[in-house]
Amino acid sequence: MNNIEYNKLFLLKKYILSATPLHMFDIKEILGADCIMTDEVQKKVLESTLFHPTAKKYPPKLSYQKAFLKALMVQVESSGAEVCDELYAALCSTLVGRGPSEDHHYRHYFLADGGAGTTSLVLKESCSIVSGGTTGLCAWQASQALSEWCLAHPAVLAGRRVLELGSGVGLTGLVACLRCRPASYVFSDAHPAVLRLLRENVARNLALVPGPDAAGDATPYAAALGCTAVQVVDLPWESVPSHSALVPEVVLAADVVYDSTLFQPLCEALRHLAVEVNHKCLIVLACTIRNSHTLDQFFSRLATSSLHVQTEEVIQPSVFIYSSDPPVKVYTITSTPRSER
Repeated sequence: MNNIEYNKLFLLKKYILSATPLHMFDIKEILGADCIMTDEVQKKVLESTLFHPTAKKYPPKLSYQKAFLKALMVQVESSGAEVCDELYAALCSTLVGRGPSEDHHYRHYFLADGGAGTTSLVLKESCSIVSGGTTGLCAWQASQALSEWCLAHPAVLAGRRVLELGSGVGLTGLVACLRCRPASYVFSDAHPAVLRLLRENVARNLALVPGPDAAGDATPYAAALGCTAVQVVDLPWESVPSHSALVPEVVLAADVVYDSTLFQPLCEALRHLAVEVNHKCLIVLACTIRNSHTLDQFFSRLATSSLHVQTEEVIQPSVFIYSSDPPVKVYTITSTPRSER
């Protein structure tokens, strides 16, 4: 297999294993308009995607597998080839329900290290947008946008103490730990089901196990990831001021500005961290703009807390593929204007 073939199959794997919506890419365009979908090509596509050993162990959502296999079958037939037995069998398996549980599924992301290596990040999510009374059991586009921001600004996190508020399933923090090398990283959330899934994703992707003193509201890990010490903490926003051990240099948060009833504890937490604990603390916030009025309310409240907001430049996605409708914006927040720091 030459490099061009490998690159095409890798790109297709990147789309399929991250469960990118099928309308956001074109199988024919990736493989080439003149590609004849012979048995050999079909088998290579399957082996690179749904038949990949990691995908077998951590399978994508069953309904997504079904949709992809149907789309692939259409592509085969339109190229003038016959559908191979393996493709038929795979589709039949999804039709009769012989596949992963629909309670949860996995998404795979591939992080290049700037050289020849690529790290696979496997994220377990709920199949339902709302599950157990929370929306925190799946990764939203704002966490992908914040992850891209971290990848574009690794020096901001390198060697720093980082706290993430509302980590959800852990996407942003895992990307930061794997590629930005902070001195320490504290994942946090407050919903029991989210914390369970967060701990599972952290342990799987960072190859860490809970330390012998794991108890109470924090899970320290027995080993550090390179130079990064990792913790998962049960941290409601209203309790942030009482956690004297939290002295972050950088605070990250994605998709936490959606409910105005939560603005008071969130703003008080941010003010405590950036004004009272460490006035040099940098807060980086990714927001999906669903309702501009709600966001304006939040920023107005921040202004009364002696915090200043600056809109960051839009980062062109390099790893994640997500919709820009509604748009996502990234903001930096400090206790003093960035121009005066």
